[in-house]
Amino acid sequence: MSKQTADWLCHSTSQQACQHCMSQSGKNLEWVYCDLCGADSAKSVYVVKGDQPFSFPEPLSYVKCKQCGLVYTNPRPCKEVTEEQYEEKYARTDLPIDSNNYLRKILENSVGRLAFIEKYKQGKELLDVGCCQGNFISVARLKGWNVLGVEVSKRYSTVAREQFKLPVMTNTIENAGLLPDSFDVVTSFDVIEHLPDPLNFLRQCKLLLRKDGILIAETCNYDALHQLVLGKRWQSDAGQHLYLFTPKTLREIAEKAGLKVIEINKRTGWEHIFSREVGEQWWHTICNVLFRMLSVILGKQSMIVLVATK
Repeated sequence: MSKQTADWLCHSTSQQACQHCMSQSGKNLEWVYCDLCGADSAKSVYVVKGDQPFSFPEPLSYVKCKQCGLVYTNPRPCKEVTEEQYEEKYARTDLPIDSNNYLRKILENSVGRLAFIEKYKQGKELLDVGCCQGNFISVARLKGWNVLGVEVSKRYSTVAREQFKLPVMTNTIENAGLLPDSFDVVTSFDVIEHLPDPLNFLRQCKLLLRKDGILIAETCNYDALHQLVLGKRWQSDAGQHLYLFTPKTLREIAEKAGLKVIEINKRTGWEHIFSREVGEQWWHTICNVLFRMLSVILGKQSMIVLVATK
């Protein structure tokens, strides 16, 4: 490990030692306890460098709680750095705002997600948290749902409102001023792993649900076969994730938030062993497909979906 990385990271489980490390580094970091069990005892898992398009500018150290097994970054960027990350980098990526690209995007995942939801709930009011430019709620609205989106990115939420005429708020779920017991369904896709306090987020979702409403929360699976094989290279955007869940820890944090877990569903997603590049060799594609099939057989798919109710 280079001196620069060593100065920035601290693998000690001592808060006092880590605070000293942070003061020496001059970076905007914060030390946190485990969001699931509250323990301050963790072992280092791996370090992800800040060299990906969406990564934080410095390496992140992932640790695993010795008490409950939750994987999270520690120390991690403070709130100000996180907000800058998503507005300055994440929000500057190209948006599929022309009609052909937009339709292709929403049809790729959104139709399947809505079909999955409607197996559990046929309702009216749906809230999508972290809705980006509104791909999913566009499909839900076409199917007759009354939809609302919440998106922290000013650019994405503006595109949703002005380009696609969707009811999207530029805010977080905690500060949006939404009334309790207002929604039949609350969804969040690839959101919870980015949040500084996933436990509080789940509590807020529960508060917004009606008595028989359901929460659908999708996130990447730390127990996936791809992670076990590739380690820190298992996902290109790992450097922006503050938490990495397994089916076990996702269930436990949902239950701690007061939710009743109906199911933890596993599904395949974007996973691949070889990077997707133009002109990639045919055997790369075959290996990727076979590896996905093996992950299904072993029950170690790349994505997990929490289905829960009040």
